[in-house]
Formats: sequence, structure tokens, C-alpha cells
Amino acid sequence: MPMPQHRSACHPVPPALACGYGQYFHTRFPPNVIPGQYAKDHKNGRKRQRGIFAIEGEWLSDLRGGLSFRPLLEIIRSLRRSPIVHRDAATREELFYYLRKWTQQRYARYSVLYLGFHGQEESILIGDARERDCQVRLDELAEELEGKCEKKIIYFGSCSTVGIDER
Repeated sequence: MPMPQHRSACHPVPPALACGYGQYFHTRFPPNVIPGQYAKDHKNGRKRQRGIFAIEGEWLSDLRGGLSFRPLLEIIRSLRRSPIVHRDAATREELFYYLRKWTQQRYARYSVLYLGFHGQEESILIGDARERDCQVRLDELAEELEGKCEKKIIYFGSCSTVGIDER
């Protein structure tokens, strides 16, 4: 099976990160996963609003800075009335813990996974860049999420990770 490509990306997308739509970076949301829209709850048949599950890394080595994209999420919550989950992850273990949480049935309504980290080509950077295992490659994320991303969007809020051609 050929690996799907982003519309303007130079690098192939790991199949497990294709999320059922053939892309892991979207410029527009597919209509059935838009945050703020309603989805049918399979458990009891009620409609539930779709939301965003955000995992954020450390932006500065000086922890007194307090830099975060959380205010942006609060604006989305207020404008779209979308449920939001926001967690900080400063280690690989924390990142993978929250990824496993996101894939649990109780978080099925959170159709968008927003990963906000520093990035490099085909990877995100966790915690202190001087540490040896601060880099998490896309193929590692793909392995962790394989088969668990149908009708989901993974948005990388990080520089250089997806390798989009800037032309």
C-alpha cells in the first residue's frame, strides 16, 4: 500500500498517522471531525460536541517564562463551545502516557489531537534539547497510534516536523 502524501509535503506520511484521511496535517478539517460540531455517542445515542485534546511541551528552558498556547485553546472553547483537554508533557513518558489516554474510548469525542512542541524534520522535541532522548520521531508516534486514529486529526504545532515545502 503506498504511503499517503500531504498536499505540499516532501516526506511520506507514516500510515498509522494517516488518521483515516490520508494526511496528518490538515489545512481544513474534514466535516465529520470539526471541533464544536456534534457527533453521535455510540453508547447512549445522544449527540456530543467534538473537542480538542492538546499536549504541550516546554517552550523555554527557563520555567519562569510561562509561555503556552493555552490562551488560544480558551478562545476556541469560548467561540466554538468546543470541549478542550490540555496537558503538559516534558518527558517522553508523559507524552506517550497522554497519547494512550487520548486513544481511550472516554476521549473519543476529542477528534483533534494538537501536539505543541519544538520540532525538527520528521520529529518533535520533548523537554531539554541537551538530553539524549528528547527527540520523538514521527514513526515512533505512528507505532504508538497505529489503528487508533480513524476519523481523527493530528495537528503538529511545531516547526519543521512535517517538512512542508515553503514555496
